[in-house]
Amino acid sequence: MGSRLRILVVDDIEANRSLITRFVSTLGHETVCATNGREAVDACRERLPDVVLMDVMMPVMDGYAAATEIRALCGTRWLPIIFLSAKSSETEQLEGLDIGDDYLTKPVSLAMLRAKIGVMRRIADMQAHLADNAASLAAYHDNNEQEQQFTRHILDHIVGYSDCLTGPLKRWIKPARHLSGDVVAQACSPTGTLHALIADSTGHGLAAAISVVPAIDTFYTMTRRGYDIGSIVREINSKLHGLLPANRFVAAAAVSIDRYRQQIEVWNGGIPTVMFVNADRNVAYEWPSRHPPLGILSDAEFDPSLERWQWSEQGEMLLCSDGLIEAENAACEPFGRARLLDAIARDSGDDSFAAVVDAITAHLGGRDNHDDLSLAAIACTGALHQPCNDSHPSIETPQFNASNWSLHLHFGVAEIREQAVQPLLTRWLNQLSLGATEFGELLLILNELCTNAVDHGLLRLDSALKQHPEGYELFHRERLQRLAQLPQGAIDVQFSQFIEGGKRLLQIRITDSGKGFEHARHTARGGQTSELPHGRGIALVSRLATSLRYAGCGNEAIVDYALQD
Repeated sequence: MGSRLRILVVDDIEANRSLITRFVSTLGHETVCATNGREAVDACRERLPDVVLMDVMMPVMDGYAAATEIRALCGTRWLPIIFLSAKSSETEQLEGLDIGDDYLTKPVSLAMLRAKIGVMRRIADMQAHLADNAASLAAYHDNNEQEQQFTRHILDHIVGYSDCLTGPLKRWIKPARHLSGDVVAQACSPTGTLHALIADSTGHGLAAAISVVPAIDTFYTMTRRGYDIGSIVREINSKLHGLLPANRFVAAAAVSIDRYRQQIEVWNGGIPTVMFVNADRNVAYEWPSRHPPLGILSDAEFDPSLERWQWSEQGEMLLCSDGLIEAENAACEPFGRARLLDAIARDSGDDSFAAVVDAITAHLGGRDNHDDLSLAAIACTGALHQPCNDSHPSIETPQFNASNWSLHLHFGVAEIREQAVQPLLTRWLNQLSLGATEFGELLLILNELCTNAVDHGLLRLDSALKQHPEGYELFHRERLQRLAQLPQGAIDVQFSQFIEGGKRLLQIRITDSGKGFEHARHTARGGQTSELPHGRGIALVSRLATSLRYAGCGNEAIVDYALQD
């Protein structure tokens, strides 16, 4: 409302109208007149004034009835109505105030009328300011909603926020706001190994969601290129450490599931629940958090070591963020570990994943969660998992065609201790022009033969240890100890491409500086899978390669692999 107001003066007595009109005009305002309530309503229907000065007792339509109809015309706009009446009793004034905004008794004090008009103008100005703010907030809210929907659409294609309640990996995410800082991702490596990542960024909403994008992008890219899960979490940590401010980090657990060997590898940095649940709904194994969250430590300080375990009976991996454990019910009681284990063990006809979702939903009881909640389950069966044909990205490198070439790589004790041999070989393999199947199979061959060269050739580990109930864990612990204390050693890898019988072959020679190992009992099986918890790798290599043979004292493995023309 501006300084000059448009004021409607309503009175059936001409002298009263004239007095009020002249006075209002001296105040610098515009006036419009009506002789009864009906005329006042018609004038407001044509154009709403800024203030109405309304007599009460008038012919055709009195002031109270007119005020009621004018209010209906205004909708959400506030129009101040001041009654001017000879009725002076308290009851009559209260009735007028119930309909209008103020009440002055006749004869009207012009000084009081000027003050009342001033008050109404200030109130109207404040109302208009609030209305403008409300409109701005509504516009901001609409724009924010559109941006949130757009951002969610983009992030959903990058990190996959959508719930997935069926399949090998099931996930359920309940954001505290529109966007979640919790994500669950899965990807299949070229070797057929399933990788999974659950990540929980500090904070909520857009900032938290953006924080996990580099982690997920790195996870997908490196998995498709064949890197192991330890190398992947190290690279994610390096990126987040460089990108995020000091008060931001990402709690995460990265999982590698090799169904061929029935082996699980886990890196856990800040995730409260990573467990293997067997078919009897018992927790058969659990991986506690042994590392700080991602993004806190520098690359030099970061520890990418994994904890390995081998399952003997099928079950599923179950992972959840701390938001699920800490979710409170109406009594401010957290869901907690006890309720989680109770839900897992409950024989309700559903699997443990569905039982936990039902339990946490019932616990919340319709209340909003104050932190993002996420839950993931990954089926672990004994089925063989073959290389994924669509996992390897196309790489623009020169085609070698039928040319002959050779490449020799030497790895010393420093690379072996740091477990950097296989990641470095994966990087070199990515430079070759290989099809998806070729890449996956060759990566399997390299991984298996390099593992044998380290474990048996250099560290002198005995795989028979794995036959004991706790053997796999003992084997892994002994491996880490011997690896850290390895005084010397080397591994040489030579790639050679040549033509034989009109076919293009790739030959791989892996030689270690150790004393060799007893390979005959494994190669004698001719590619048949071992029923023991060890020796399956050599059988797999024999099946994938054109030929596999050993030289020297067993410390040199030679593989011929037929490449596609």
